[in-house]
Amino acid sequence: MTAQAIGGSQPDRLGGLERLMAAVRPEFRADVLVFPATDPVFGGGACRVTGCRRAARGHGLCQGHHLRWAKQGRPDLDVFAATTDAG
Repeated sequence: MTAQAIGGSQPDRLGGLERLMAAVRPEFRADVLVFPATDPVFGGGACRVTGCRRAARGHGLCQGHHLRWAKQGRPDLDVFAATTDAG
């Protein structure tokens, strides 16, 4: 079997890429996709820590704050969220 029969001609492939790029919205064409915490599908709500803009996961905290909370011995969540920094 020839390359022509298997993959089609080069112009066919380029046409397919052009069709794909036309169908995919620009915000989904990046190498790394970043979604706001409030995104209805990919977000998880905002982290409970004041000033943190990352999406919440476990216990209403983003991954970074969740790890920090666990490392500190899982203190009261309300106190932790009010007293830890956003960074």
